[in-house]
Amino acid sequence: MMQTYTTQVHAKQQNISRTRNTTLPSQGATKSSPTDRPFGKYKYLCEICKRVFADKRYLNDHMRKHEGIMYKCEYCPKSFSSYRSMQLHLPLHTGKYPLHCGQCGAGFNLRRELEAHENQHQGKGFTCLNCNKILYSEKDFSKHQQKCYPK
Repeated sequence: MMQTYTTQVHAKQQNISRTRNTTLPSQGATKSSPTDRPFGKYKYLCEICKRVFADKRYLNDHMRKHEGIMYKCEYCPKSFSSYRSMQLHLPLHTGKYPLHCGQCGAGFNLRRELEAHENQHQGKGFTCLNCNKILYSEKDFSKHQQKCYPK
């Protein structure tokens, strides 16, 4: 028989807790594998809205929203909880992208976006067998599969 336990470490001043859910084997049982665990790795919980994050950095960005600390775009009314998110947004206004397609010159912020775009030029894609939709990045295809084949 397995016993489940949860530990929480509350961080002062930020209303967060780090939660790890693990399944422990009882006497005589074999060691549990990561698939036996309800959540696997550490999760970071916002105590204010109960949203869970896999990485503390994302929780810290999220906490800025609750604290009213935001980075504001100088071109439009949008605001962002992280400086990086704001930096990724700015090229929409300035047109200055760090990456460009060698074939058509289209600009991109992230390498994975550029690679997906280049896959379109090359006719490389992932076809959903359920609806025949073609997606050009493995990440987008995976997300689509979860929607197209709900559990």
